[in-house]
Formats: sequence, C-alpha cells, structure tokens
Amino acid sequence: MNLFRVGTNIGIEKNLDLMSISVEFLEKAVKVSKKGREEAVALNNLGVALSAWAKLIESKEPDEARRKYEKAIECYSRALEINPNYAKVWYNKGNALSKLGRHEEAIECYDRVLEINQNFAAWYNKGVVLGELGRYEEEIECYDKALEINPNFAGALNNKGVALSKLRRYEEAIEYYNKALEINPNYAEAWYNKGNVLDELRKYEEAVELKGKAAFLLCLEGRMDIAFDIFKEVYDKRLNIPVCYECGVALASLLCLRNEVYDEIVADCNRNKDKICSSAKIVLKYLIDGEIEGEIEVRDEKDAVFKDLLEMLTEEE
Repeated sequence: MNLFRVGTNIGIEKNLDLMSISVEFLEKAVKVSKKGREEAVALNNLGVALSAWAKLIESKEPDEARRKYEKAIECYSRALEINPNYAKVWYNKGNALSKLGRHEEAIECYDRVLEINQNFAAWYNKGVVLGELGRYEEEIECYDKALEINPNFAGALNNKGVALSKLRRYEEAIEYYNKALEINPNYAEAWYNKGNVLDELRKYEEAVELKGKAAFLLCLEGRMDIAFDIFKEVYDKRLNIPVCYECGVALASLLCLRNEVYDEIVADCNRNKDKICSSAKIVLKYLIDGEIEGEIEVRDEKDAVFKDLLEMLTEEE
C-alpha cells in the first residue's frame, strides 16, 4: 500500500445543497462588486467555493469536479489580473492546478506566493507537488523551509518522512515520523508510514502493530474505507500475533455491515480468540451467535472502535 503523503487542500465542512447556494450567491457578488480590490476578493471567494465543491464530488463525479476546478482557476486568474500581488490567490490557484495534475504550473504559483511572503503552507504545498513529480530532494528542502517557520507542523514532518522513505533513507524517515507522533500521537498516517518503513527493514511484527494502530485510529475518524483496506492488509499477514486477529475481527465486522461474506475470517479469529483483546472477543462472539457477553470498557482506540462496531452491528438487527 502507498505511503500517506498529506495532500495540499484542507477540507471545509460542506453540504452539496449549501455549496450550490453559496456559489450562486458568490457569482452574484462578483457581478455587483466594485472594480478593483473588491472584485478581486469576490473572485477569490468564488474560486474557493468552486474548489471546495469540486473536492466534495471528485471521487464520484471526477469530470464535473475537473470542470469546477477549471472554473475556479479562471476566477483566480481574473483576480490576479486585477491584483498581481494577491498572495492568497496565487496560493489557491496553485492548489487548484495541483488537483488537475498541472504540477509545474502549481509550483510557479507557490513560487509567486513565496516572492511576496514566506508562507509555510506554500512551502509545504510546493513540497507535496514536487513529491508527486518524484523530485524528493527538492521536496525535502521545501518541508525544511516550512518547518523553519512552523517547527510543530506535523504534516510536514510526516511528509518529509515519506520523501526520505522514497530515497530509502529509512532510519531518518523513522526519526521524522516519531517527531510527527510526538506532536500528534493520534496521527494515523504517520503510524502507518512508520509501519511501512519497518516492513522495509524486515521488522514485520512491529510493522503490523503500527499499521493496525493506524487502522483503528482511521476508524475513529470515520475514514472507514481506508481503515478497511488496512485491516485486510494486517489480517492477511497472518503473523499469529494479537493485532492480526483483532484486525480480522474488525474486518469481519465491516464485511458484515456491508452484507458481504465474513464467515471464514470469523472462524479463523475464533480459533485464535485467546490472543485477542477483551473488546474484540465481545464483538467476535456477537458475530458468531448474536449474543452480547459483557460490556466493552474503553481504554484505547481498539476498545473505542469495537464498541462503535458492536453498536452498528446491533443497530442492523
């Protein structure tokens, strides 16, 4: 599985109906705005709304998302014709271009931002784009610049670890994942990426422990599809250690919720139930015979996930 490099755009709370209303309102604002600074601000705001809408739909409607990103870029370009030194618009245009895979143009936009002011987010996003182009040494230099401005930027620390991993500088990569985790102990991507490096170093049991932790944290964040894939990855390792079977129980639960086949996984986990934590045993028993035996006491992320899974499974009855 690929390493998690954190992306360029940070999400905004969204609802499609509200997004449509927002864009309509902002289009009117552009039409009635005064020429000059007010119009540039209105165009930037419209571009931001279009980009946010595109991000909402890009997985299900990629063609429509692409059109919205292109419209956003048009808005940003118009704003920059009015004010060529509008750093925020150069930054937003770079993000939209990056989404369309127009990486060289995106880098030019981030460079324009950095000519105006030393913005850590612009250094960071430039690094992300350079990573997409496989220019890992340059990518690392950008994260270093971002970290000079904001030393506690966990995303830059994680991404520097990814770039170092790509260069097979594994011990250094671990150092940066550890730094990211010191800042944010619940940083699922950093746990997973550190696990990937341990895989490369053939420390397989340590690797699956960390990947399993990442999957449970992702579950708590509601990122079930990614968690599902990692639960499967860890379970399929069959290393005969607790985390593999705990991930198996979580995987079987999610398969059950999807109305997919899970019997063989349950049977395998049941043969190894002495290895798993108490909360996993409670969920496993429910999957086997529909009985709830005991109450889940939440002490860590595993317990929290199994408690949530049990609630979802019982709601399905």
